[in-house]
Amino acid sequence: MLAGKVIEQNLASSKPSLAETLSLDEQLDKIAAFLSKEWWDTSNQLYRSTQDDELRERLLLQFYFFHIRTYLHLPNMAKSATAPTSIISKLACIEASRQMLMRFVILQSTVQGSCLFECKTTAFLAFMAAVLLILGLDNVGRMETTSSSKDDKGLL
Repeated sequence: MLAGKVIEQNLASSKPSLAETLSLDEQLDKIAAFLSKEWWDTSNQLYRSTQDDELRERLLLQFYFFHIRTYLHLPNMAKSATAPTSIISKLACIEASRQMLMRFVILQSTVQGSCLFECKTTAFLAFMAAVLLILGLDNVGRMETTSSSKDDKGLL
């Protein structure tokens, strides 16, 4: 339902306000808080998982969660670089794109001779996340982000 609200907001004839965007973002945070930190942790997922299907499902849910967050902040990301709404949304969009790419890399890993998950739609969304990460980092400039540029280059 929340994804539908994000789509409705982005398709509305008026530009989404920062308050509306942050309200939906807060709802995403509440959803994320229902799940344990271990569920969100992606470090060494391939080595800890005993069930490929469970790992795939969890990573895809996470991937699309961050896709919704990216889509939520995308309209405000395009505003003037100095506008407060733009900075907040750019940082949120950059981080969500980064998180999408982290999950995509794991999903593309080879497990027992085959790719853990292969889907052109997911690959396209990962490509979009990479473009947003590049554009966002380029426009944000020297502002602090949660991950180093070396890590981002590794994802790209």
